[in-house]
Amino acid sequence: INAEYGINVENSLKDLILADYGKKNNVNVQSLTQSEIRDIILGMEIAAPSEQRNEIAEIEQQAELDTSSTAQSVTTRTTNAHGEEIVVTTLTPHEQKTFASKTDWRVRAVAATNLHLRTKHIYVTSDNTAAAARATARARRAS
Repeated sequence: INAEYGINVENSLKDLILADYGKKNNVNVQSLTQSEIRDIILGMEIAAPSEQRNEIAEIEQQAELDTSSTAQSVTTRTTNAHGEEIVVTTLTPHEQKTFASKTDWRVRAVAATNLHLRTKHIYVTSDNTAAAARATARARRAS
């Protein structure tokens, strides 16, 4: 058995597998992409393109029905620093829960300005630091 014979057998098997797939799923084998051909040859379960399109259409219709029947939109109007009115409409509970004003920067800014006052009350005893330094030095020497 030589390499040329092996290549011919491989191509014949590929053609046979693709022809079988095309016959079973009523698909033109020439219209398949290389990744689909690879998946088919490796035995992965892939749906025919028409089935995939039908499934996608069903999912989109279901999503449309879900949003139209249960969607409760909330519209929020805010004004930014430039005086421009911003209108935001949220549909999902997640969007409504996470939408918040960006004014929390003020709280952080005030906390940052008072930080130097809070650091005056931090005390570190030198005994603890010296003992820790000795323990670290011993550990380094031991290893």
